[in-house]
Amino acid sequence: MFETNKIIWDIHSIPEKEKKENMDILIELADGYEKAIYSHPRKTISLFERMSQEIITNINIIIVPNEDGIMTQEDLLHIGYLNYYITVSSFISAWYHLAGETKNRDKATNVAMSILTSLGLPYEEVLKEYLITEKTWTALMIEENIVPKKNFFKIFILLFILVIFLWYIFK
Repeated sequence: MFETNKIIWDIHSIPEKEKKENMDILIELADGYEKAIYSHPRKTISLFERMSQEIITNINIIIVPNEDGIMTQEDLLHIGYLNYYITVSSFISAWYHLAGETKNRDKATNVAMSILTSLGLPYEEVLKEYLITEKTWTALMIEENIVPKKNFFKIFILLFILVIFLWYIFK
């Protein structure tokens, strides 16, 4: 079910101060997205809790080791943050996609691409991974019959108005 894409990340090519600032922003955004997810109905939260770890482990970011050929504990921590960020932000994008809110979906995707590429991740590879992850979340939401209520409500209102209108015309 899970597709994957390899992303090579030269984390050591970014100045430390810039990396720290951008990683702090990424962590803050991920926390905000997670809080937003936990404001959804229980069924949506349950899907996120059940599947997020599996999705995280399928994101394939590989760090280029430092000059000594060593990958540090901090490097591994950064990969974890990136994987989690891609997971939560693509969940939000998938939800907007199913809600028919294209502008918000595009905005979420653009913010994700901006922060991820600011950390030196290659745009094309990270966009492909992001879209694969969003597609996975979308399929899981459809499979679990999780459809944002906003569309149902709009459709119900439109159908109700149409029925009233037709009743009024043909009475």
